[in-house]
Amino acid sequence: MQGLFFLKGETMLSIERKRAIVQYVRSRKIATVSELARHFEVHEATIRRDLTALEKDKKLKRTHGGVMIEEKVVSEPDWKKRSEVRYEEKKKIATYAAEMVEEGDTILLDAGTTTGHIAEALKARSDLTIITNDINAASILRFQNQKSL
Repeated sequence: MQGLFFLKGETMLSIERKRAIVQYVRSRKIATVSELARHFEVHEATIRRDLTALEKDKKLKRTHGGVMIEEKVVSEPDWKKRSEVRYEEKKKIATYAAEMVEEGDTILLDAGTTTGHIAEALKARSDLTIITNDINAASILRFQNQKSL
């Protein structure tokens, strides 16, 4: 009988088994030690040693009684740093956008660093209603004559 990544009855080298364990867990997102031992027809102690090595290599994340694929959290740079990336281009876009806004207009500003520059370009204007979900844009506009929501 054929397993998902492993032919039953075949002898695998440790490195092959570890690679197959990673594939197996990726396909299922989580697996138990006993499940892996049955699937690869090895002792649970062998699987535990493999999992310890794979965790050390940051391939998998051990859990109580099992293993899972470690989700990598990618953190985004803070608003100020993102605002400074392509600064000149964002300022040009903001200037152009602000030139299109007429007195008495109501505008919506979504969250984003370029819209922060737009808020900066509009902050001295009066008789505008600016609606935004961006705390940074709202902060830029808060003491001006605009109505910020």
